[in-house]
Amino acid sequence: MILPMTAIADDSGSCGYNVTYTYVESTHTLTISGTGAMKNYSIRSSAPWYSYGSEITKVVIEDGVTSIGSQAFSGCDLTSVTIPNSVTSIGDYAFFCSGLTSVTIGCSVTTIGSLAFFGCGDLTSVTIPNSVKSIGSNAFSLCNGLTSLAVEDGNAVYDSRDNCNAIIKTGDNELILGCQNTIIPNSVTSIGLGAFSQCSGLTSVTIPNSVTSIGSNAFEDCSGLTSVTIPGSVISIGNGAFSRCDGLESVKVSVTDLATFCNNSVIRLVSNNISKPITLIDGDGNEIKEYIIPNGVTFIGSYAFYGCSGLTSVTIPNSVTSIGSNAFSGCSGLESVIVPVTDISAFCNNTIIRQIRNDILTSITLIDANGNEIKEYIIPYSVTSIGNYAFSGCSGLTSVTIPSSVTSIGSSAFLDCSGFTSVPIPNSVTSIGNYAFQNCNKLSSITIPNSVTSIGWNVFSGCTGLETVTIHCSSIGSWFSGLTSIKEVSIGDEVTIIEGGAFSGCSGLTSVTIPNSVTSIGSSAFYNCI
Repeated sequence: MILPMTAIADDSGSCGYNVTYTYVESTHTLTISGTGAMKNYSIRSSAPWYSYGSEITKVVIEDGVTSIGSQAFSGCDLTSVTIPNSVTSIGDYAFFCSGLTSVTIGCSVTTIGSLAFFGCGDLTSVTIPNSVKSIGSNAFSLCNGLTSLAVEDGNAVYDSRDNCNAIIKTGDNELILGCQNTIIPNSVTSIGLGAFSQCSGLTSVTIPNSVTSIGSNAFEDCSGLTSVTIPGSVISIGNGAFSRCDGLESVKVSVTDLATFCNNSVIRLVSNNISKPITLIDGDGNEIKEYIIPNGVTFIGSYAFYGCSGLTSVTIPNSVTSIGSNAFSGCSGLESVIVPVTDISAFCNNTIIRQIRNDILTSITLIDANGNEIKEYIIPYSVTSIGNYAFSGCSGLTSVTIPSSVTSIGSSAFLDCSGFTSVPIPNSVTSIGNYAFQNCNKLSSITIPNSVTSIGWNVFSGCTGLETVTIHCSSIGSWFSGLTSIKEVSIGDEVTIIEGGAFSGCSGLTSVTIPNSVTSIGSSAFYNCI
């Protein structure tokens, strides 16, 4: 902030009980002298030198002064300051001096107030004496020129262990202030609020696997940060922890326990803060492209693998019964999803495929207990229904044998099974759900038995290879409308009604025989069948 410019001369007065100030205009020097504490100023304009503060380039604090008041020198044009050994406390916002390049803190200071050196962007180094017991929040916030941080040996509250170039709260193992040269020790468990905020010189950071939490705004506005590695140990990331890190190109998340990671919220926490692709790495730092979830995992949490664009293959064991929302959203590189099948009967009504397909449109490969791909699936006679999405996306399947025990085929049961060439539907099936065979584009023929009484919407839409249709149920709906590939339709004696638009747009139709049993043909039933 630029302070008012006025015609000034030498000045003096009181700035605390038994504490006075003297300003010499010719040297632009303000001297604080006396014994005791300076006055605290709730707003900077209350300081008696406020009107010429921007002219003050040097402050001399004489021995005997015991505290520096809040906002005392905020806005002064200081380049350096030495705090004498008589001072025990530095007030809030005491030195909001953007040009300050060096500060020497006396060995009696016990308290450094909140935002005490806020905005001192030219400050390059800070040494905290061993007398300091309290450092207020954001005491050095926006000091983005810092390259060296140290705490004197013997401090009971703070340390700079392992020459890490950071200030750590010893009892909590919390890193409260870092700089562009900081190396985070592997004993640190948390990175505090705004610890690296505005540290534009920081280009990369490796967070050790001892860290469990990253505070709000911890790396905010670190515009030079290009890469960050976050361990799987992190369970909490505060709001805005990486906000406006516009140069960030690489975000790595370490995975040390495959099973635990599936329920770890770290990816969700990262994605809430960083809109960049995420790379999973193992304990040796190698990228994980193929992820085999261990058998025994029952739940894959929401956002578990969100944005992991380098992931190409994932194997989901049959122990998994639930997959959270967006678990695989943004996995743009995923080419293969492998699902083992150990209980063929139970699998027909397992919801796992549907849950996978909520996030992934990639083809799903079914494998047996020996790891071999299942291409021909024989459903056991004990199965009475095939559930919704049961085999959806299983493009490697070439055939499925449905037993006469099955009475219903659920919605989207065989959606996107593009490897099918034929599916015999037994005369026991009474209902076929919406989209049941949608996009089975190699399916060349289909027979609907007379047992079927209900067929849903768009059951065969996208079946672009379908050429031969045989129908025995009593009423024919618009299930095949628009399929130009159909050449031959055989209608059984059981059929009495052909509904409107039933074969509308089937322009490839060359042969259809309508039996005497048909009593009603709806409008446009064969529209555009030329």
